[in-house]
Amino acid sequence: MISPCSSASTSAWVAPPTSRTVVKPRCSMSRMIRAHFCGLSMGGMVGMWLLTHAAERIGRAVLASTAAHMGPPSLWNDRIALARAGGMEATVEPTVQRWFPAAFHASAPDTIERMRAMIRRTPLEGYIGCCAAIRDMDQRDTIRGIDTPTLVIIGAKDPATTPEAGRLIHAAIRGSSIAMLDAAHISNVEQPEAFTGTVLDFLAG
Repeated sequence: MISPCSSASTSAWVAPPTSRTVVKPRCSMSRMIRAHFCGLSMGGMVGMWLLTHAAERIGRAVLASTAAHMGPPSLWNDRIALARAGGMEATVEPTVQRWFPAAFHASAPDTIERMRAMIRRTPLEGYIGCCAAIRDMDQRDTIRGIDTPTLVIIGAKDPATTPEAGRLIHAAIRGSSIAMLDAAHISNVEQPEAFTGTVLDFLAG
């Protein structure tokens, strides 16, 4: 996993989201003594690693629409093969179909088009690196050591990081809270007011 302050390169993505590069000094974030954290999807995976390896940096954490493990490996190998064969364009429709339910596609076409454009702009090697990182990740045991105040947000209709995956995180992290939103995978886009309100209420606590 590369630092969020770095440019994407093939060689930088050799490790799963358990890489210490997310807290390297070259990122201005590392100069913060302590901060709250909110991560959705792969951001939540990075957040779980931070909570087990750099807990002193985190005050309260929100892990949204995420999973501690996402098998089988063939799922990610197939996505890598699709991207290599057809470029990012080949990933656009399968991705937005997973991320949002049909009703949201119909009611918010401009938002869906914005998501398509974002996927098209994603560097190919960065996407492939993320797929490999998630494929090789398993944090199911390590997150049992987390004791930072944590909120797990679940999308009730999420086909990617399923409600079951969210409940497993909640069960593993002692004292964590859980919230269920009427959304699929990208709940902060599909239900922005509910998502933001849930996060702010937790951080204020």
